[in-house]
Amino acid sequence: MKNKTIQFLENHSDLKSALKELGLSGQQIKKHLSTAQKNLSVKSWQKYEVAASLLNNNRISPTYHAPSASDKVRIIKEDENFLAIEKPHRVHSYPLTYTETDNALSFLRAEGRGSIFLNYEEFVDRNLLFRLDYETAGVLLFAKKRVDLKLLRQEEGHQKIYAAIVEGEFSLKGHFENFYQSIGKKGEKVECHDDERENARLGTLEILGSEYDSENNQSLVFIKLISGVRHQLRSFLKAKEFPILGDELYGGKQAHNLCLHACYYQVENFSAYSKPLFLRDFLDLDSRFQMLCDQFGIG
Repeated sequence: MKNKTIQFLENHSDLKSALKELGLSGQQIKKHLSTAQKNLSVKSWQKYEVAASLLNNNRISPTYHAPSASDKVRIIKEDENFLAIEKPHRVHSYPLTYTETDNALSFLRAEGRGSIFLNYEEFVDRNLLFRLDYETAGVLLFAKKRVDLKLLRQEEGHQKIYAAIVEGEFSLKGHFENFYQSIGKKGEKVECHDDERENARLGTLEILGSEYDSENNQSLVFIKLISGVRHQLRSFLKAKEFPILGDELYGGKQAHNLCLHACYYQVENFSAYSKPLFLRDFLDLDSRFQMLCDQFGIG
């Protein structure tokens, strides 16, 4: 854990009380300091080592390094209310602590756009309307003004559309409601069930359409995500015996990337589009993707 040096202008009975005067809560201090550290007597102008995550609680590191030149986060659209970026594969959407870098929020701070987070300091993920898995690429959307994010997600006309590649000829279509239950060590995986289960969450999606590439025995699938449950699309397609290519956690064949991409997001009068990054490895499906975009008015 990275530490920072801090000095106090006055003496204090212990480090815990000195940090509380800076506005830090007892719970935050307990999480980051040992009992011996908390009880240290504080002398004015003496230096003390404290975890950087504690001193920068609820702040975002401005450090971002792209995994490679071809996998950079980029801003794709912006107006007075919203800002959309394209997140590459294997980049976290948001940090859990200040010391976590190279995530989508740190990218915005590194680009000098950190002011959009100021209205959401009590939230780790700030004004991020929804999250994408570490392995999933695509559109991320931020609200630039303070709004009720929960209500915004429930507004009529709110749309999230994903593209995925699966093995085989995929012919499912229509509206699906399922229950999603975390399983395994620390809830690493999610199971999709037709019936309600204990601690399971209801998830809804719609299969819009698909295109089959018979030469490679692969299908490009367009899915509208209506409710947001962790690993919902990955778990659903696994349950239907069509795991996503590259999704080895859910039984998919190995690939360079997880072939799942959030390609379209619409809220209020704002929409953002991003062509799947994984299509660079599947040129035969490129034209088929454009056919689906034209069919559903995406792009």
